[in-house]
Amino acid sequence: SILKWRYASKDDEAMVPLRVTCWPEVDMDGITTVNMELELVAGHLTLRDVVVTIPVPTSDAPEVINIEGGTFRHNPKKHIIEWELSVVDKTNSTANFEFTIPGSNESDFFPVTTSFTSEDMICPVHVSAVHQLESGEPAKFGLYRQLQAEKYEVVAQAD
Repeated sequence: SILKWRYASKDDEAMVPLRVTCWPEVDMDGITTVNMELELVAGHLTLRDVVVTIPVPTSDAPEVINIEGGTFRHNPKKHIIEWELSVVDKTNSTANFEFTIPGSNESDFFPVTTSFTSEDMICPVHVSAVHQLESGEPAKFGLYRQLQAEKYEVVAQAD
């Protein structure tokens, strides 16, 4: 049998494990500077294979101004930029990525989606024992824990 536990929150930002911020700013020439920030909020977690996917309005390659943490990959066919960080933990808890790209509508850069995995849990759920239903006798069991973001989005806020 598999035991699954789920946590969903739309409004309580205090419970998010990772804060991802996207600030697109359009200049007079139709070039947008996008400043991305990432911060581990739940310091007890070690997140692995973190991928922040940013939609972009064009297939043009971005011009990177600064990247502090991780690497990026541009997919011109899908009109996305993927910012990849192998590990985000208490010693690597923040990262920044700033780039410019043609675009004149700030909403074109949303929603930003994020994926990651972790062997640590947001809430310390632990299975200490398993018992046979009929006899109540202890049963052998294996335990594999994984935190996985099913849907983790940053959406544009209305002014």
